[in-house]
Amino acid sequence: PRPGFTAGPCLFKDTMQLAAYCRHTFSLGHAAMLVNETMPDALLELARRELAREGRTLAGARCGILGMAFKPDNDDVRESLAFKLRRLLLWEGADVTCTDIYVRREGFVELPQLLERCELIFVGCPHREYKDLAFRDSHRIFDCWGAFPPRAAPSAPPRPAAAAAAAVRPPPPGAVSTAAAPHSVKATVAAVPCTA
Repeated sequence: PRPGFTAGPCLFKDTMQLAAYCRHTFSLGHAAMLVNETMPDALLELARRELAREGRTLAGARCGILGMAFKPDNDDVRESLAFKLRRLLLWEGADVTCTDIYVRREGFVELPQLLERCELIFVGCPHREYKDLAFRDSHRIFDCWGAFPPRAAPSAPPRPAAAAAAAVRPPPPGAVSTAAAPHSVKATVAAVPCTA
């Protein structure tokens, strides 16, 4: 598995306490917090790049977030980065649907509704109940946890080189590019690189 979203109520508090104890020279802790807090941005960037290859943006895309708790197999959503991912997707103009097997909130839908409605699926928290999900071939899965095996990306229709170059945004500072390895399933799972 990959690192996934690292969050929760104690991470920030404990890091700040250690930083204060070290007279604010705890650069490793601050760097770790920056990496953790930007994981939703990295996942979003992968989706942007994949859609840009087809001349699309996230605006109007039907996105689903699978799991909203901050760690698997519980209902604790305190400081969950899945909610940050939701905000980022909404700011991009995406139509966002959320589900969580353990969390009941207004606006959340049941899992079958999310799978039926959404074309892009972001793994916010990989609860064990999601382990054997059967995704449609048309689903594109963005998984920073490594909960689902990587799959080959669908081939995009050819585009003129100038249009393709204009559609792709430059990578964020410190981003590492990885390519998903071909696999036997025909949906897309994007790997989120760990920059730590």
